[in-house]
Amino acid sequence: MFQRIKMNFSAKVVAIVLLCIIVPLTITLVASYSAYRYLVIQEAKNSTKQNVDFITEYINSSFNTIYENLTVFAESNDIEKIIAVEHLSNAEQTQLQDNLVNFCYNYSVYSNAYISSNAQKSLYSAYSETKGRAKYDDVIHSDWYRDVNGTYDYAVLHYPLGSSESLSCVKVIRSTTDFQCLGYCMVKLRLSYLDSAFSLCHSSIGEFYCVTDQGRILCSTSEQVDPNIDFSALSYTPSFENIGGKITYCQKISQSNLYIVGVFPTSIHKLSVIYPFYIGLIIAVLCLAGSILVSVLMIRKFLRPIHVLAEEMEDSDLDSLKPVLLSGRKDEVGMLEEKYNEMIMRFNDMIDTQYRAVLSAQEAQLKAMQLQINPHFVNNTLQMIGGIAVEHGMMDVYDLIRSFSGMFYYCLKFKGNIVMLRDELKYLDDYIKIQQARFPNKFQYVTEIDPSTEALEIPKMALQPLMENCFVHSFSHMKSGWRISVTSHRFGDRYEVSVVDNGIGISREQIEQLQEALMHENINDPFNITTSIGLQNVNIRIKILYGDSYGLRILSPESGGTRVTLSLPAKNGDGKSNDKITDC
Repeated sequence: MFQRIKMNFSAKVVAIVLLCIIVPLTITLVASYSAYRYLVIQEAKNSTKQNVDFITEYINSSFNTIYENLTVFAESNDIEKIIAVEHLSNAEQTQLQDNLVNFCYNYSVYSNAYISSNAQKSLYSAYSETKGRAKYDDVIHSDWYRDVNGTYDYAVLHYPLGSSESLSCVKVIRSTTDFQCLGYCMVKLRLSYLDSAFSLCHSSIGEFYCVTDQGRILCSTSEQVDPNIDFSALSYTPSFENIGGKITYCQKISQSNLYIVGVFPTSIHKLSVIYPFYIGLIIAVLCLAGSILVSVLMIRKFLRPIHVLAEEMEDSDLDSLKPVLLSGRKDEVGMLEEKYNEMIMRFNDMIDTQYRAVLSAQEAQLKAMQLQINPHFVNNTLQMIGGIAVEHGMMDVYDLIRSFSGMFYYCLKFKGNIVMLRDELKYLDDYIKIQQARFPNKFQYVTEIDPSTEALEIPKMALQPLMENCFVHSFSHMKSGWRISVTSHRFGDRYEVSVVDNGIGISREQIEQLQEALMHENINDPFNITTSIGLQNVNIRIKILYGDSYGLRILSPESGGTRVTLSLPAKNGDGKSNDKITDC
């Protein structure tokens, strides 16, 4: 190994850098950083878990107390008997409501109390929120009630009914004979009821939330919720998870769809280890300064022959390049000296070769200019052939030549990249006539054009690739019965042009791949690169001309067929070009 370093110039430099700079600096920084980070993260996890467990136990105890109060109320007022009958007199209803009012009065934390009777199909409440008798059907058909109806003990749920968000603690009343659900007793609690539990939690490293199993936040210790945290993505198991750059730990509240979630940032270690890190950094800088000084002195010694060679090259000119004296070294410097002398010997040969290459390029350019054909000459020739076809009564041939000539003339007439929709549709008509001759009696072509869009601008030749995809892909497995329609509609300051076919359609996976290809212009289409490139080219042109608010989208229902829609600004077309895109 030492012999290899001695014979290899690059190995000498790398060995010096590794020994004097990288090794001590890396060991110092990595060791201190890793150790402190691990310790602080573990401390944060333990603290967060303890706080989450404390809040959960506190809330569970509070809800158990509410359940016991509901049980005493139901037994003392014989609620099971009251809700089992099919009808209550006005006096009985008044008495029942008074009992609910007294119940709420005795426990000030309850914002309202309810009794539901399945036999009477009625819902009674204490206060004027529902004015005595509520709409029973609004409750019985809600998802909330279905969750309550399946419990045998009690349930705590996020109460979605009413004008404000609340929590509900529900005791289901079941028959003592057959355990059928007769109704329920419920108290409604404001979300601020949870604040008492969160106020007892003291933590300087994290935040705590009460969320539903759908990820909806009901209460938190933070005034602002981090938008990077997606609570709906939690697994809702008592374990640590990394979501949105934050570490989370959750615990479920018993008999409910609520969870207590603790959150702290993974970057918390930066605050705790800042001073030890600075000490390590200062030591590393001192080591680095000393290493650089030693390295500079040693590298200058090793690079001296190269400096001599550079000075020789600088003092020479193209007419007097001379070989240098070899130093006899066996490393890269000696090889560089040998290759320099070989370069001098080949220099004159290279000049002669380059001179001949320039002459050959000029000759090839002259031949290419001689072989160029004037596009107008081609167009005139097509018109002449069409005239001969008319003279011989070959009208089918004449129609095809006229359509092809129209397409060719379209490229000559409109030199820019932007045309009016009516001109693009006329070009499309010529294209369709050629396809009708190719596929006689196989397809139907219809248009539904909003007159207000005919004078609006569209990128030149933006519709023909969409139409060509219909023949190449959509109808590839259909013998006949093809249908293609082109529609346009205006929507204020924008308008849309759609090409719709009744072909085989595109699968959901292919649609997703196409949309991905349209979003990322360099992506390769895995199932049909030709289709992707054609659509992708049109989409990129639109976005370059008009911005990201416009572009192309693709829809394909399961029943078959494909709709490709161009979204464009409603700007009056004048046929002027845009220099951002090269003319075809």
